[in-house]
Amino acid sequence: MSSLSSYRCGSPCSVSNTLIAIALTLLFALSGCGGGGSASDQDNLGNSSNPPRQENTGGNNDAVPTEQFAAPFTPESAKAVGNSSNGLLVDIMRIARGGMLLEGKLRQAAYPSARFTKQSTLADVSKNLSYTPSGSYDGCPTVTLPDVLSSKGFAITIDYRVGCIDTLDGVSRSGKVLINVSNIDSDLASNQLLSATADVSFDSYTVADKKITGSAKIMISSAIEEQWVIDLTASSESQQESINFTARVTTTDTVSDIETITGSGVYINPAQEKAKLVFDALQYDLDNHFSSLVCSYPIGGTLTLEGATKVVLNFPVPDCGYANLTLNNADPHRIAMTNGTPDLVVENSYSSPWITTIGSSLTGSLQISNRGTVAAHGVTLTVKTVGIELPTFHYSDEYCPFDNGLVCTIQTIINPGESVSLNFSDRPTKIGTSQVEAIVTHSLPDANAANDTVKVLVVVNDDIYIHPEQPITSIQIQSPAISLAIGNFKSVTATAYLDKSPMHNQPFTWTSSHPEIATVNDNGTITAIASGTAQITATSGGITSAPLEITVTTDQIRKLALLANDIIYDPHSAKLYASVPSAAGILGNSITIIDPVTAQIEHSVFIGSEPGKMALSDDGQYIYVALNGSSYVRRFDVTTQSVGPQFDVRYNGDTSLVTDLEVMPGQPTTVVAARRGVIAVYDEGIQRSNQTTEGNNVYIEFGDNSNTLYSGSEYGGMFWSYFIDSSGIAAIGSASCCNTNIYNFTYSNGLIYSNTGKIYNPSGMSVAGTLLADLNNSITRPDPTSQRAYMFGRENRDPYPHVIQSFDINTYLPMERLEISFLSASDHYYYQATDLIRWGEDGLVVWGNGGDVYLINAPSLVSTAQ
Repeated sequence: MSSLSSYRCGSPCSVSNTLIAIALTLLFALSGCGGGGSASDQDNLGNSSNPPRQENTGGNNDAVPTEQFAAPFTPESAKAVGNSSNGLLVDIMRIARGGMLLEGKLRQAAYPSARFTKQSTLADVSKNLSYTPSGSYDGCPTVTLPDVLSSKGFAITIDYRVGCIDTLDGVSRSGKVLINVSNIDSDLASNQLLSATADVSFDSYTVADKKITGSAKIMISSAIEEQWVIDLTASSESQQESINFTARVTTTDTVSDIETITGSGVYINPAQEKAKLVFDALQYDLDNHFSSLVCSYPIGGTLTLEGATKVVLNFPVPDCGYANLTLNNADPHRIAMTNGTPDLVVENSYSSPWITTIGSSLTGSLQISNRGTVAAHGVTLTVKTVGIELPTFHYSDEYCPFDNGLVCTIQTIINPGESVSLNFSDRPTKIGTSQVEAIVTHSLPDANAANDTVKVLVVVNDDIYIHPEQPITSIQIQSPAISLAIGNFKSVTATAYLDKSPMHNQPFTWTSSHPEIATVNDNGTITAIASGTAQITATSGGITSAPLEITVTTDQIRKLALLANDIIYDPHSAKLYASVPSAAGILGNSITIIDPVTAQIEHSVFIGSEPGKMALSDDGQYIYVALNGSSYVRRFDVTTQSVGPQFDVRYNGDTSLVTDLEVMPGQPTTVVAARRGVIAVYDEGIQRSNQTTEGNNVYIEFGDNSNTLYSGSEYGGMFWSYFIDSSGIAAIGSASCCNTNIYNFTYSNGLIYSNTGKIYNPSGMSVAGTLLADLNNSITRPDPTSQRAYMFGRENRDPYPHVIQSFDINTYLPMERLEISFLSASDHYYYQATDLIRWGEDGLVVWGNGGDVYLINAPSLVSTAQ
């Protein structure tokens, strides 16, 4: 047990933080909430009478008139209490969870320096209806467990010897915490704990310089619900504080790691002034706390302190480590729950000045470091220039995947002691000097604003090879007529000639006849703005080129800076749902909802550690998400936008990733999961007895009914057919079908579409047709609605553009082609798409290893087929 106020709050914290922290620590330490262990882990407890089951009274506030709630709070003091409580609510999971305390167990991972030893096997349960505890350890603290856990009750002692420093948090403690468990009711036949009561007392127990007295009672009414009654006092030499409250603690189910705390009570400060304390659906993802991939702060709910002033801390999802604080019903403002502030420093990584010649490449690098004490979120670098213009300023690293000119919103969190380097390039078209001023900002006040700005001198020298008396006789734009989708861009070049001899490094002035349709910058990059036609010309030395015809179609391509492992489209809500990994920073470990029409992120919901593959039930009710950080699958309710239960899909302890998920047609609570050679069926999270273990099957698709499933192998070109019934899944046939692997396929209208464009009959895997497209790293997806099939990949011809090619789904003939100019640069040569899916009337979406999502409206590809 620990008081995080001693090491998270620092010296400004008062005893109140310790008191609330200790109270909350004890509650979870004694709780069985979060789900009992499996039947194999649980042993028999004797039957006894049921303990009394009290209803939540909402705290002892009824005995305290409203006018007596006079304790004042400032935002800082409320934040300190909230931060202390949060740290403890997370920390207490290491002592007991899911009935572990009542089974005589402790979380070994929570005591990294302790020594755990196994005790003897089960006692004779037929005689004494009891069992021996599963483990013990020596260290700091020393925990004394009973030799036998009896239905008559048992005791546990947590002893912090004098000078004992807790191994997890580094806080000094002494004294003992005494836990007496009684009123134990269990079902001998099923080995399931039904209810129990835990009474906690203290023997000279201190945390830092605070002595803790009082009592705590935990009434466990089921494996997923408890009632807490707490009355504690924290005392030091100079002050004393008290807290008493009741609370109801629930979990979604016996395997879920999301716990919800709802309750209220009274807090008394050192001046003996009272305040009302309310936990309103405060939620934590406690099971994964020891993984750095999961947020260790609340993932939802509010904490309210109401005295002479009222402070509400609302914890948004999934903005880890932050809260919205409201003081006396004023407008909320965002605060960091950790103490301290970021201190960002921006520095020039190259020698100064930056020197180049006109028409040549200018490269530079800026480094942003965090010398503060907490992480910096929402970091933005803004570049200003005074002097010559930098027309093609372009960031060229992964921290700025969305290039927005001179502004970069960095796609990562910069932790204390960490740095990121931002590399960029330009090609100046004018001679002279310029001063580059780079300013870094983030979502919180900076500890030292003086080092948030750096200025660098840029010098552009003359390097024109032609003599003034040698006039230009002609200019030619090196490009045929261009067709672009809205949002797409294309760079063209021009050459000046003296008679028939080309003239090098000649600057040009580029002009568009209709900039409202297509713009062109000083470097010859054309950007499509709206449908229509425009003419682009290049001028130098009084000579103008022949116009280049630009046609902007009604197609539109938009880029959304979002790192996504998987995306699905829900036709019922007309929204896209993306599983976002922790590497995405502030949106990490969430399901993120996207409006494809506006290309805007609507909101995110925290889902768990490293979400990956997803599957949508055909009625649109549930999304199932594979959690790669824990080898579980979790259900998400689309209607309520809430996180549901999760279930374990590991096979014989193997933690390989879930490679594919499918929801059974017509059965929204039945899921099939594939994990490299293992395919199993789950009903409400319970696995059917029969599973498959053939080959390296990583991709699965249902056939024409819920009894037929197909899978493709990652290696060797093997294809499998399966039959599913109430007992599970069994292989009924296989074929070696392909010269390449067939793991990323689609079943549609009785045919199998491979990622390479080959189309097969599933019975025997004979070839039914081929979509002819010379593409590398391709993805193929059929769409019966538009009577088209779509392939995405990189063409095998210079300049190797990434394109979407549509085909007639009946004749397999190629129809229309759309180039994705965002992926035409050389740094995207090895871009690998994760998937391509359809949305809406004429929409497509592509995402892959580049950290962006491409939202496409393509009437030319889709609508013409309808």
